[in-house]
Amino acid sequence: MVFDQNINIVSNATPGIQYLAVYETEPVESLLDIFWESSTTGLISDLNNAVINASSGAATLRSLNSSVFSEGLANGGEIFSAPFNILDNFGQIVPISDIQETLSIINVFDNEGQEVSSYFNLIQIASNNIWNIEITQAYFDNIFYNYAPNTRVFNFLLRATVNGLETDFTFEAILSNVAPTISMPTQNQTFNVTANTSLITTITAENGSANSNLSSIFNNSDCTIISQTNSAGNDVDFFIIPYEYTVDGNGNAIWSLYNNEQGTLPVDTYYLTIQVQDAGGINDAATVDIILNGGVTAGDVYQKIVLTRDLNFPPDSPIQGSGTSPALAYQFITYFEVTSGPPESLGWYIFNGPFSYPSWSAMVGSYNSGQNGNSPVGYNNSYQPNSYLVNALADENNVLQIDFAKHCFHLQVHSLNMN
Repeated sequence: MVFDQNINIVSNATPGIQYLAVYETEPVESLLDIFWESSTTGLISDLNNAVINASSGAATLRSLNSSVFSEGLANGGEIFSAPFNILDNFGQIVPISDIQETLSIINVFDNEGQEVSSYFNLIQIASNNIWNIEITQAYFDNIFYNYAPNTRVFNFLLRATVNGLETDFTFEAILSNVAPTISMPTQNQTFNVTANTSLITTITAENGSANSNLSSIFNNSDCTIISQTNSAGNDVDFFIIPYEYTVDGNGNAIWSLYNNEQGTLPVDTYYLTIQVQDAGGINDAATVDIILNGGVTAGDVYQKIVLTRDLNFPPDSPIQGSGTSPALAYQFITYFEVTSGPPESLGWYIFNGPFSYPSWSAMVGSYNSGQNGNSPVGYNNSYQPNSYLVNALADENNVLQIDFAKHCFHLQVHSLNMN
């Protein structure tokens, strides 16, 4: 086509083939990016692996077993149970000579978003491709299994350059709990109490932290009585542990166990189960069983029968008879020594009556007969008492349940001859 050339325009009737013309124009550059789809498909990870294989770069870390990463880890302890290595894409340990820039910690964040790289040191073992991570003094001074779970999860970013290829490694380490321990009282320890006892004992416990400055940290309500029963197995609610605790100089938390029925506590034997838990919850709780004896251990028990004369027979006289004629009567008296119990209960006692129903009935015998039919002591001259020193013999702990305030007189003597 040339300029100034004449073009003939014909009618709209179908022209003949001799009138067809084709013109070529200069191409226009598109303003859009145009991509042609090929038949190649796959995963980006496959492409990355292909690059690593071609360059013999690093692929992963081996043997990241953090089962030992607990709050019981000592200062400088390693968080992995075994060292780990840098592996290539075929699972083989990368030779140390192929590592141009050694493995290093780039950053560590907890789940609160705090950067805590100062808590950890990466250590290389014997200048080989063998590594572990140890905790630092900063970690030891601040971290235990506390009630803020996000501060117990650590996200690591490590980096190394292997055969010219820089590779990042990420992993998570979660701190585990160590169950608390109760050092006092000991299992099945027995405490002697009276109705007037206030403070029974203290409970000494620590959490599982290896740092004694952190092992005393609990919530106030972490020590509780989960069971308290009497000798009949019935639930009672006589004893309490206030929520607040104190701390001793040895890294222990101290709670106190009190008699909440001071002055009115029934004479009995009580069985308590005490529980201490920490942030690990009830699954990691520690328990201890203790026994509270509301009685004493009596040794050298003497039951005496005294012949008395009653002339006037008052209305409440225990002697059978009437009128003003003199009458003989046999009076039961029991002496005993408290050899174990609350300090204020130790010593000799006298009780105006028989030791127990079995000991009384053995002496009196059957009605109007006397013991073996020959005893002068019988129902006619020794009525059945209104009460006995004990309602039963010693329990399984060889402890007598005696209500001292009602029945006994304390003798201020160091010894008593009962012969």
